[in-house]
Amino acid sequence: MTLDTFEAMLQRHDWLYQYAEGKAYYDGKASEDAIMQAIRELNKQGLSAESKALWLKYKPYKPTTS
Repeated sequence: MTLDTFEAMLQRHDWLYQYAEGKAYYDGKASEDAIMQAIRELNKQGLSAESKALWLKYKPYKPTTS
């Protein structure tokens, strides 16, 4: 796994797949599972800071309520 490949995965991922039905949901879930595996691989390579920075760059902001 490279950071370029990981970034491409993040760019293609449907971040709102949880709201989809059928194939779109299952495709999104499979994509998320692949991203989680990629993060584990990058962490083993000592690239945890870089993978986290990319994750935060592409993951939509989800405000918390207080």
